Amino acid sequence: MMTLWPRGWNGLILSSCSLALVGLGCAGIARSDSLTFPVDEPSRTEPVTAAMKVDRDTVRAEERFEVLVRVRIAAGQHIYGTKKIAGPFTPTSLDLILPADVEPVGKWVAPRPTKTKTGDRIYTDSVLFRHSLKVRLNTPPVLLSIRGELRCQACDEESCWPPGKIGVSTTVSVAP
Repeated sequence: MMTLWPRGWNGLILSSCSLALVGLGCAGIARSDSLTFPVDEPSRTEPVTAAMKVDRDTVRAEERFEVLVRVRIAAGQHIYGTKKIAGPFTPTSLDLILPADVEPVGKWVAPRPTKTKTGDRIYTDSVLFRHSLKVRLNTPPVLLSIRGELRCQACDEESCWPPGKIGVSTTVSVAP
């Protein structure tokens, strides 16, 4: 079963973090309807799922656009925040693998994690990461492939899965 973000939801839940998603402060940014997209349901054997998309299908040379990575976390599970943490747990991080015709602009935008009673910062349920990109000057009309890798560790109240990696990808067309 696939689910979608609620339509029209404009809560201030997102915040700016570094490209590696580790170590920088955060500032709120509102969501919009263009951020709605399906992600596979997590399960007992796959407690974290993720998908990637762009905020529009077509862009032009020198134009900015956003790549979005939505992460779903199984009920009763959590993943850790994006800042380096003490102890054996793995913080969540994202890497982009961009074609030569695309360059990153700014830093990742990520939600502020929830702080637990023990001081851990965690994500539950669903998380959306965003990053602005720009098509380079003189890029010809072409279909560009954008890939990424999410690294995280799913845990519940009693145990943790080994750290895992999830590959995500999408495409964007460059118009003349």
